[in-house]
Amino acid sequence: MEQCAGCQSLPIEQIRQGHTCNLHSGHNRYWRCGNVAKSKKFLDNIIQCKKYAQDENHHRYTIGFLPAELRNIRDHLIAQNSLPHLMLWTMMILASRMYLRVEEVRSLKVEDFLWKYFVIRNNKVTSLMVKVKGKRDKGPVNLLI
Repeated sequence: MEQCAGCQSLPIEQIRQGHTCNLHSGHNRYWRCGNVAKSKKFLDNIIQCKKYAQDENHHRYTIGFLPAELRNIRDHLIAQNSLPHLMLWTMMILASRMYLRVEEVRSLKVEDFLWKYFVIRNNKVTSLMVKVKGKRDKGPVNLLI
């Protein structure tokens, strides 16, 4: 569910005490809630990605983006101000920086990220490490992002 402007306009002390706007008695909508991975829009986007990967994946060549094209895509996706668009941008930049194909990014799981090798400075993530298996790799390889 989306956040409510009425709930967000309340003073923080009232929100901490459980107060809500008149429209949402008993449960405030100060923050978004729910699981985006179960939303219809997100699931439709996943189906589109799978179909695109199936239809457009050619074994002879790959399509790369120029830096200016990536900036334009980023600007468009971030301007949408929605979690599914942010997730799509995250997938694109991850694939771009790690030279991964769409199906490799789609197959990543939380367990593939090696948390103990993350570098976080001043509350900013500066690098991540993930296990991936390329089409020619005999086993998983650790890659630093």
